[in-house]
Amino acid sequence: MSEASKLLKKATQKLSLLLGENKTQFWQSCLEQVGQMAGASAKFKSIASVGDKEQLYDYLVEIRYALAFAGLGFQVKLEPLGGKGPDLEISRDDHSAVVEVKRFRQVDSDPPKISLSNKEFLDNTFLLEPYGDPERDIKRIISRIAEKFKQVGDRESIVAVWNDDEKDIESKDAVSELCNDADQKRLSLPTGLLFVLYGSDWQRPRQQFYCFPLRVLEKPHINWIQEIEALLLTH
Repeated sequence: MSEASKLLKKATQKLSLLLGENKTQFWQSCLEQVGQMAGASAKFKSIASVGDKEQLYDYLVEIRYALAFAGLGFQVKLEPLGGKGPDLEISRDDHSAVVEVKRFRQVDSDPPKISLSNKEFLDNTFLLEPYGDPERDIKRIISRIAEKFKQVGDRESIVAVWNDDEKDIESKDAVSELCNDADQKRLSLPTGLLFVLYGSDWQRPRQQFYCFPLRVLEKPHINWIQEIEALLLTH
């Protein structure tokens, strides 16, 4: 058995330990596809050594984006500059870019349960309890994206965000505000940063990915954006 196959087996064992059999079958198939990409062994080694489910899902988002780009015809490398560099490198149309991936984990607990009595309804005294803090959350999200800038350096690059918090409705707004801050020179950006890519399981309507350019882009990067925004994970 090759070293890559051994690492894939160890990574699959960790999936089974943390996720259970049903989810393991799906993600094992994903890892097998990624196994054909340069740098896959290093990623399998990282997955095999994770300590908890949240950290595992952080790595699986990188796998998700690697397969999404591959599905659009990009050549994909994982950890192209080593473990402390960007997560991916994509190449197509005689251009390449590094990709730094960030997963937004669930932060707030579930919204408070609503218990509506007839008296509250008839008296018009029912009030919804406050939930979340949009201003706080937007600032936090912008800060977490900006932390990724140092990973990409001055190369042409993309910061790819995945929102795993289904109740986090501020993430997309935060990315838009980040771009506005950059346009108004309130935020310093890496010189090669092309756009921020935002994705989630939500489809609004039938769209899961949104690209926010951070400078004027031409071909082929405009084409990349159009294809990414048309992509659905079911593809």
